[in-house]
Amino acid sequence: MKLPSGGSTNGSRLYIFAMDGSGNNLRQITFSPYDQRWPSLSPDGSHVAYSSNEDGFFNIVVKDMQGERQFNLTHNGSNETQPDWGPWDQMLFSSDIN
Repeated sequence: MKLPSGGSTNGSRLYIFAMDGSGNNLRQITFSPYDQRWPSLSPDGSHVAYSSNEDGFFNIVVKDMQGERQFNLTHNGSNETQPDWGPWDQMLFSSDIN
């Protein structure tokens, strides 16, 4: 399963889509009225981490690829972006937190 880097646009919002390795079977993963950017697929392919600005700041969200379960990994009143999965379910990301 591939995730297009940075998500895809639909109107003025950015949403995240997935497709198979041959570029077929496109499906939308996120549907929020806010921007979702910088998707990163977990090593086992079961979750996607991305940044969403639902509260005015970009926070890291983790979502189950097969269902609707999701949770905010960060919520600090600062911008956390560009999540990347590390080994043993560790998450690396950029932040402007002081």
